[in-house]
Amino acid sequence: MTCGVEAKRKVQITWYKRWIPVHTNLVQVKYQSRDGRKIVSQLRITNVKCEDSGLYRCVATTDLQYSTKTFVVQIYDRTKGQTCYSRFG
Repeated sequence: MTCGVEAKRKVQITWYKRWIPVHTNLVQVKYQSRDGRKIVSQLRITNVKCEDSGLYRCVATTDLQYSTKTFVVQIYDRTKGQTCYSRFG
């Protein structure tokens, strides 16, 4: 999942699953301008499990405002022949 933003002020991106911050070892900053006003961040899930299903949010914040982008992740379990669903989004 990729999230990018450009702002007039320095911006920071944080990834969440169910409004809980995602562990930083899954997040990679692909690009950030020297002044910090443009950033592209990527969330990469490896060794996927059914528990990884759910809503993920990328939240870009400055000192004055924020913006969000939501991703719905559905995992298909080939061993069970069915899609995994998250009970809590």
